Amino acid sequence: MRAALIVLLLLSVWGCRKDVPATGEPVATKAPVAATETQDRAAGTPGETPPALERVASSCPDQKEVAAGGDDTPEGVLYDAYRLALGDDSEEGREAFYRLFTQGAPKDHILGNIWPRVREHVGKYVADPRRPAYTLCRRVPLAADRVKIFVRCNDPRKSDPPTVLILEQGKWRLDVMTP
Repeated sequence: MRAALIVLLLLSVWGCRKDVPATGEPVATKAPVAATETQDRAAGTPGETPPALERVASSCPDQKEVAAGGDDTPEGVLYDAYRLALGDDSEEGREAFYRLFTQGAPKDHILGNIWPRVREHVGKYVADPRRPAYTLCRRVPLAADRVKIFVRCNDPRKSDPPTVLILEQGKWRLDVMTP
């Protein structure tokens, strides 16, 4: 039995090595692939940090300005979020921002992570820092009560951020927001 196992092991090893040249050089199983510009750029020089991958440029087919808030439309809820983010960083503003989210949304996460990031980046999404109007790029229905909207980002290095909203009890609420 032991001898049979050793023979099988040797046959499998020799079977796997049948294409190995006698010189011990590795065998290419595919034709060599030429390095792309991105690969060359990412390689950089030794000791240098490679640059970040480039973002997808803004693609804004709809280009609809949203200039009013309200929970009767997904766009209105996002307008209200931007309005609050442009305002004072007060307890009242934070609580109003949290109420724009779906029921049961994790309050600590929303107020500890999303709120400060939206306040930091809202200037990239609105044309005027004194006014929360923004440009809607695309609206993608996900279900009868769920929609994903993309907002134009004015920073050419960034892509248009998506936001998912859900219709809850007749009112649109934020479900996932990219700050």
